[in-house]
Amino acid sequence: MRRNRRMVLIDRLIPFLAAFVGLVALAGAVVVQTNVTTQNEAIRTELTNARQAMELVVQRTENLSTRLDSSAERADDGVADALLALQERMVKLEEAAQSAPLAAPAPLSTDTADGPLDPNLPTADCIPQGTRFMVTMDDGFPICQSRIVITAAAISGDMVALDSGVTLVPGTPSPLPGGDCTASLLTTDAAGFAELRVDCR
Repeated sequence: MRRNRRMVLIDRLIPFLAAFVGLVALAGAVVVQTNVTTQNEAIRTELTNARQAMELVVQRTENLSTRLDSSAERADDGVADALLALQERMVKLEEAAQSAPLAAPAPLSTDTADGPLDPNLPTADCIPQGTRFMVTMDDGFPICQSRIVITAAAISGDMVALDSGVTLVPGTPSPLPGGDCTASLLTTDAAGFAELRVDCR
């Protein structure tokens, strides 16, 4: 009898034990799922924060690049263009000199066609008469054996205005005040450079 009672008791407990094991397994699955969900949420949060940080860095980089470009544009006041124009002009002059070299000016002698040199007129640190020379604005160039000083007040692509009030254009010699001298404009550049020649009688 006792044995039969034990068998009956065990048979009744087995379903409860199975249900308990199932509940434990379900609880474990729920815990695992909860941990996975928490980890996924944490990963998503980290990704969102990283994306926001990256966007902020990109925005700051673009702002810095914009400020640098703006500063570079403000700093560019035409100096670079003038230097490039000067370089191009020098290349053209070198090519012209190679294709048709200019004759070197004859040294000043103690006598001229009209008589001896005037010691009161410059003979050194000056431009010999009949010599081609390059001028820039506001620089004075004295002409040897004369009281002429060439100073360009304005230079454009087709004319040169001297501070004496004389305007030079290519192909037309213009008389200069203060002596029997004329100035000829040979070439000019809007960048502020011109090539002149002064001839005196």
